Amino acid sequence: MPEMYFDVRWPDGETQRCYSPSTVIEDYFTAGDACELGDFLKRSRTALEIAGERVRETARQGRAR
Repeated sequence: MPEMYFDVRWPDGETQRCYSPSTVIEDYFTAGDACELGDFLKRSRTALEIAGERVRETARQGRAR
């Protein structure tokens, strides 16, 4: 499963490197776009929950073989 790292620039100007176990994060964010903190938190939670479920599903399939 493809994984990815992405950078987040917080309201205080600090940049943080983040990890997603799936590229689904690209479905929720576009590089360079700005959004309100609440919107960012909502979209990131949704995307990372989907990414985590994809990892769990892949692991289940691997154990079933």
